[in-house]
Amino acid sequence: MLNTILLSAAAAFVLSLVMSLSFWMRRREIDVDGNPILRYLVAPFIMIICGMGFLVVGVYQWFDPINHHYSGNLLLLSYIPIAISFVGFFMAAFFWNFRIILRESVIEQRHWPFSPEEFSLDELQQVEERGKTILLKFTGGRKLAIYYGLSGREFFLEQVER
Repeated sequence: MLNTILLSAAAAFVLSLVMSLSFWMRRREIDVDGNPILRYLVAPFIMIICGMGFLVVGVYQWFDPINHHYSGNLLLLSYIPIAISFVGFFMAAFFWNFRIILRESVIEQRHWPFSPEEFSLDELQQVEERGKTILLKFTGGRKLAIYYGLSGREFFLEQVER
């Protein structure tokens, strides 16, 4: 019991350190071709650390012999944290592969496992600010949200407005 509490406290401490980095962003992000891009810098690492924390707790609880006597203990203390860890790893892969790329005539949004989406700059009607989120509105009711936590946001928006 004491080990679980100490492990949880250590995981919370590590998570708070990583979360403090979540506001670390670069003003300018470009891809290999020199196109402005938007991407998440810290979110994949936060998800990996969360996934590892849940995985460690789930495996630790699975090796506790008392939990094998009661099936409910294994479900709540081991299997659910391990399942949550896999969700965290999946989200880390999603954030790692998320890109919004500004090309000459289109904005391309890549977000694995979904297929890429393209937004033509000729169809851009309005750039609306909603708090810290910038909403690009296109013809046909299509919208592209540019969140505050995306790295390279300032440079990207400057290039879109040109």
